[in-house]
Amino acid sequence: MQQTNGGLILGLDIGTTTISAAVADPEAGRQIGADTVQNDSGLLFLEKFRREQDPERIISAAIRLAETVLEEYPGIGAIGVTGQMHGIVYINAEGKAVSNLMTWQDGRAAEHLPGGNTACEIIRRRTGREISPGYGFATHYYNQLAGLVPEDAVSFCTIMDYLVMRMTGRKIPVVHASNAAGFGLFDSTRCSFEPRAAAALGIEPAFLPSVTGKSLIMGYFRKIPVAIAIGDNQAAFIGAVREEEAGLLVNFGTGSQISFIAHGEKSGDSLELRPFVGERYLLSGSALCGGRAYAMLERFFREYAEAAGFPAESQYAVLNKLAEKARREKAVLPVQTTFCGTRKNPELRGSILEIGEENFTPGQMALGFLRGMARELYDLYRSGGQHKAKMLVASGNAVQKNPVLQELLADVFEMELRIPVVREEAAFGASLFAAVCSGLYSVEEVKTCIHYQGELI
Repeated sequence: MQQTNGGLILGLDIGTTTISAAVADPEAGRQIGADTVQNDSGLLFLEKFRREQDPERIISAAIRLAETVLEEYPGIGAIGVTGQMHGIVYINAEGKAVSNLMTWQDGRAAEHLPGGNTACEIIRRRTGREISPGYGFATHYYNQLAGLVPEDAVSFCTIMDYLVMRMTGRKIPVVHASNAAGFGLFDSTRCSFEPRAAAALGIEPAFLPSVTGKSLIMGYFRKIPVAIAIGDNQAAFIGAVREEEAGLLVNFGTGSQISFIAHGEKSGDSLELRPFVGERYLLSGSALCGGRAYAMLERFFREYAEAAGFPAESQYAVLNKLAEKARREKAVLPVQTTFCGTRKNPELRGSILEIGEENFTPGQMALGFLRGMARELYDLYRSGGQHKAKMLVASGNAVQKNPVLQELLADVFEMELRIPVVREEAAFGASLFAAVCSGLYSVEEVKTCIHYQGELI
């Protein structure tokens, strides 16, 4: 089956709350389209630690979105896919999902099992390796101990790997290293799962998905080549950072992340060495709360406004206005935004400190939340011991819609801040990755599609 001759590239991103599409035109050096639909596949359970989504609902929504874009842009020559990392869905021998998607927010591996230990604690004792709740291996090991692995499951993969399988008709998952590393117990330098760790946990090697570090075309959808799925962290970096070696990317979504290029250096305790592309790595750190911290504050004030008899409308614009005014005041309200814990310490909670009459105001609280969000990522960056970045790039709606957060990031990192003009950076990055995978364009050609606010295009 031959690929089409179109020069446009489509990227798809399966996020936690949305599913997005972006269309790149590398010949023109720009993005020409983007669209987003809600990911309403979330499922409710009595156990609060369970965070699961319906995979078939996700796949149906993603394919409908892809078909809509293909109809609107008939010149699509390749398709790239990315999405939420760490989570897993079990697959049977026919290549179909036999479980829900257990997302990166799932906390079962931090629950105490009979005997008093958590799955993460047992993994650490048996392998000597730290692994966080929500990572695929931790989730799978809990399921294994609790007898929750489906009988007909033959392997597992990420939701974006599953989308590629469904789009191309593949029955066996092949996972890019950027996604495989998100499961945990992965040797990034050797591009493989750690066999001794898996054996210590009683996980059969045949149950693990195949892994590759290569940039491959996995098959065809409507006669269009589909690239192997990559992690959303890596895709966002590709889609937002034009000068990769000098760039430092901060991204705010449901969570938040900081990422920069590494060359196999030790990552320290707070940063992960993640496979990138072209035999390179990203050092990445994640804050679990991220944009959820500000969303939590907005919900607090919205509930109050509703109780006071006002319409239950979004309070973000009001909070941003108050935060902007608070920046001109001398008072400061320190806020630690670890309201959802950290990867290493899920039980940790945030705090509001040094409260006094002069700083206990809605404006200082809004400003404190935003500054705390910026500071949490800065502390992760400093923990790596590598400070070579020269350009700070910020992506995600929480940044683009909040000038105060932009100013705080520039202040905290002491760098000029660049805001990409593209929409849906992860989906856009997946499109650029697919453009190179398919052989239609070079890396240099796709990087001309990345522009920042204030630049002439």
